[in-house]
Amino acid sequence: ALPDGGFIVTWADSSSSTYTDIYAKRFDANGNPIGTVINTTLLNSSPTDIFLTNSTVNENSPSGTQIGALISVDAQSTSGFTYALVGGTGSTDNASFTLNGDKLLLNTAVDYEVKNAYSVRIRTTDPGGLSYEEAFTISINNVNEAPTDINLSSNQVNENSAIGTQVGTLSSVDIDNTTGFTYSLVSGTGSTDNASFTISGDKLLLAVSPDYETKNSYSVRVKTTDPGGLSYQEVFTVQIKNANDQSNPAIKALADGGFIISWESADGVGNGIYAQRYDCNCAKSGSEFKVNTHTANEQ
Repeated sequence: ALPDGGFIVTWADSSSSTYTDIYAKRFDANGNPIGTVINTTLLNSSPTDIFLTNSTVNENSPSGTQIGALISVDAQSTSGFTYALVGGTGSTDNASFTLNGDKLLLNTAVDYEVKNAYSVRIRTTDPGGLSYEEAFTISINNVNEAPTDINLSSNQVNENSAIGTQVGTLSSVDIDNTTGFTYSLVSGTGSTDNASFTISGDKLLLAVSPDYETKNSYSVRVKTTDPGGLSYQEVFTVQIKNANDQSNPAIKALADGGFIISWESADGVGNGIYAQRYDCNCAKSGSEFKVNTHTANEQ
């Protein structure tokens, strides 16, 4: 209200895409218009912020996976924004992403173990051509992945060994886990002789007493399962050593007072060269090991 009893009415017209028009009209105390409509213009101002609805993604997600949607904060506009990846502080990993409208997408597959965080710089431009830029950090979630290999510490055992004799220890190769694996004998290619063995924890044990002259090698198929339930399978050949066919022993003194004994022994294919190291007190240092790298013929 005005001192003379009159008043002014104001209103806005947002039909323009670049600014909002503010209008005013004065009236006297009896409601009669005075003068013409007054038009004042509030000029367009830049956006002031960008929000990303989500900034994490699982590793191994394929190229094209959506990270999140972009939202701009602007005093004059609520729609009509365009987005672009731009150079500048925080744009290090722009090439690993792409934009589709207001959606931020992966432009490459991501692997947590290789890189677990990415930085991108995004520009929003309002309908009037004014812009604002902001850097975002995209975090990669670590996802459990299956084991990729199984190792057996030894694949040889003497003939006539008793049931329950340990053949070797199983270990798994897994990028996400180092413990908590479970092992089992499973059917499939290479599982021909599974019934002749058993597994206790991570130990492969004999379930029969083998005889070299009857059968000198066995094939087993082993599965490892990680703590997350993912698995891998591998076939192993277990060689039976002929207990009565060791020959050509030799001994070599070492500088530290210890010594190495080597000998020739059947390895299930031909004859191989084996050795055992002893310290100066005649105690074994480590396990018996195979010297030669192939067994196509007798060594």
